[in-house]
Amino acid sequence: MVMHIKRIADGGLISLVALWVLLFSSIADAYQINPLENKYWVSRSPSVSVMVSESVHEEITNRARVCAAVSVGVDGSPLTCTTMGPIPTGSKKGNKYDSLIRGVWWNDDPNQLLFAHVGKWGVWMKDANRIAKYGLNLRGERKTLNKTYYMQYRSHYGDLQFLHAMATSNQEAAQVTRQHILDWAEFSYAVAIRRINTQTLLSDVKTSHFQEHFKNQPGWTVSYLFGPKYRLERKDHFQEMAIGSLLHLIQDSYSDAHALRNFEPSEKCPLGRVIEFHSYGKQNPDLHGVADTRAAMKSQKFTKEQHPVNASATILRFMDDQEDWPVVKAYLRDTVFCLDADAQGAGPGRYAQK
Repeated sequence: MVMHIKRIADGGLISLVALWVLLFSSIADAYQINPLENKYWVSRSPSVSVMVSESVHEEITNRARVCAAVSVGVDGSPLTCTTMGPIPTGSKKGNKYDSLIRGVWWNDDPNQLLFAHVGKWGVWMKDANRIAKYGLNLRGERKTLNKTYYMQYRSHYGDLQFLHAMATSNQEAAQVTRQHILDWAEFSYAVAIRRINTQTLLSDVKTSHFQEHFKNQPGWTVSYLFGPKYRLERKDHFQEMAIGSLLHLIQDSYSDAHALRNFEPSEKCPLGRVIEFHSYGKQNPDLHGVADTRAAMKSQKFTKEQHPVNASATILRFMDDQEDWPVVKAYLRDTVFCLDADAQGAGPGRYAQK
């Protein structure tokens, strides 16, 4: 393990959490991650995780692991496992030693500031929010988010919002958003099954439309993209991070604040479909945040075929089986992100800013 971990005294930890709450009270994540508890240090305060966030992505991912493991030898997709019962755990050492969970975190924290710079992560989120909504940064300078900004800015408010299964802007056609999603899925899956070496320069990546998003980072390697600061010294670390980032995207798409779904069958989508990918720019962050909690997730009326746990498990099974990309693409396109004639352009949904 490359990163050096410092234990923080309880007093410092409480101050850090207070800063977090102050900075992030109006910022919504995707389905929430727990950015502190069981991540970079062991807390003696049981209220820390409640004050900061909920480990929703971690729960979905660990349930998906169990589903994929017990479905070895099962033919066909999607997998359909029980999604109830006690929450399974991941690595015995904790999330900070879990490459798959690190990948799931990556979409929310691609610059890895939550490892040791929580306050800076919050400032960047505030700055990106102001630029996206008002064209001004926190210093009052006129700015426009573009493809040269930090990854965190781009993934939450810029051209990489598809990493959260959301459109880049209002009225973006659902077919365009889905294509962005499939493009990222093709890349991340190719890394996961070692069709793309992690030392490959981004300028040499040939998957669909990848260069449209990363032509300004030609000297980055795939490993630097996923681990610009910290990484685990495991042979499968970046492969698991890559598939974890795809799981995050899929899981987010089942949050009502990210996409409007209809689980009833239609002509093109017998297992349900996406009606609208939402865009974040015109949403109320507080309303969005409520929709991303564990309680909101558990209140949704998912089907067995259309469930974030089972969809994640199906992807993990594809990876373990080294399934070819066309099979994975067909599953994502025709099941998880199926679109029919009633698909509509992006908007804030019922989470509009008033």
